[in-house]
Amino acid sequence: MTLSAPFTLSTQVQIDELDAALGTLEREVARQRRMLAEFAEIYSEVGEASSLSAMVQGIYTKAESILKNLVEAIDGKVSPGGAWQAELLNAASAQNPGVRYALISHSTYKAMQDVLGFQHVVRSLYSEEIRISRAREMATETVSTMRSLIGELRHFLSPIDDENAKDEFTYQDSRPGEK
Repeated sequence: MTLSAPFTLSTQVQIDELDAALGTLEREVARQRRMLAEFAEIYSEVGEASSLSAMVQGIYTKAESILKNLVEAIDGKVSPGGAWQAELLNAASAQNPGVRYALISHSTYKAMQDVLGFQHVVRSLYSEEIRISRAREMATETVSTMRSLIGELRHFLSPIDDENAKDEFTYQDSRPGEK
C-alpha cells in the first residue's frame, strides 16, 4: 500500500488542523469555566452547551473526513447509505488483509462511536435541550479521543524503513482475532 506524497502531505495538514481545533476546544472549555466563576450573572448554560456541542460536532466532522479520505484512497469507496458513518468506523478499525493494518485501535473506535452518537443527538436537538453536564463531558472525551486518533493516524502515515515491520504492526488492543 502506497499513498502519494501529495495525498499524505494533505492528510498530515488535515491532522494538524484537527489538532489545532482540539486546542481551540480546550481553550473554550477554560473560557466557559472562567465565565461561570467570574461573571455568573451573565453566564448562560445554554450558551455553553451550544458552543461546546457545536465545537465537538465540527471536530468529529473533521476527523470523519480524514478517515473517509484515507479509507477511500486505500480500500475504495465507503458504502453509501444511512449507516455509512458506522461503516466508516468499522472499516477504519479493521485490517484490510494484504493491503493495510487497522487505521485506528479498537479503543479509539469505541470512543469515536460515543462521539458520533453525541453528534447525532446535537443534530437532532435544539441547543437548549442539550444538558450542560453532557456537553462538558463530551468536550473532554472528544479531546481525549481525538488525541488518540491523531497519534494513530500519524503513526499510520509515518514512513517506516522496514515495510515488513509496518505489515506486522498491531495495536495492543486490537479486536480479538485481528492483528
